[in-house]
Amino acid sequence: TYFFMSIMFPTIFAISIQAVGEQTEKGSSLLVMSIVGGAIIPPLMGLIGKTEISIGFIIPLICFIGIMSFAIYNLKSNTTND
Repeated sequence: TYFFMSIMFPTIFAISIQAVGEQTEKGSSLLVMSIVGGAIIPPLMGLIGKTEISIGFIIPLICFIGIMSFAIYNLKSNTTND
């Protein structure tokens, strides 16, 4: 799983700034700031998973659902524009 996660950010970054136009600089800076989630999510997962680690895995699940939702939305909007 973590092997495939290594290509997620570059892919999300490239897709996200693809059609931003004049706002590319602002959009890319916001995307770069989103890396902060990598500093917040693991401690949050550990805090929740102190007693039962399986419950702590709910946090990455929520993150993956968010990423999947973004991908599905982007796929649908790209297919309607073609």
